[in-house]
Amino acid sequence: MARIIKIDPESELKVTHKVCGAEIGYFQNEIAKGIYHDYGGDSEIWYYLICPHCGEKVEVKKKW
Repeated sequence: MARIIKIDPESELKVTHKVCGAEIGYFQNEIAKGIYHDYGGDSEIWYYLICPHCGEKVEVKKKW
């Protein structure tokens, strides 16, 4: 089974939540995917985190 030896601090991403001002550090595997469906039948994918300070969704960009 795979195990973590060390996580490179350089791979941690950061975002500032515009609503509460919290600076959030996160890794790519912590991003959730949301799908927005409109009335016309179109859909749009967006990526987000849950702010640990206020509990609101924070939109982030997925980096491949």
